[in-house]
Amino acid sequence: MEDIAYPDSMNKKFYALVDGSYVYLDGSTEKIYGKAYLIANGQITKISSTNEIFMG
Repeated sequence: MEDIAYPDSMNKKFYALVDGSYVYLDGSTEKIYGKAYLIANGQITKISSTNEIFMG
């Protein structure tokens, strides 16, 4: 993942989800339920934990 996703994330954002996490979209709301990470500008950052909701 680091060889491909990190270089590709320059000026882009990727969300990495752990098994059991999911994305909810309804046209106006975007939420990630569960553990997730943001990959952007060659770095990875944890944005939510298990049993948490990330509002994107």
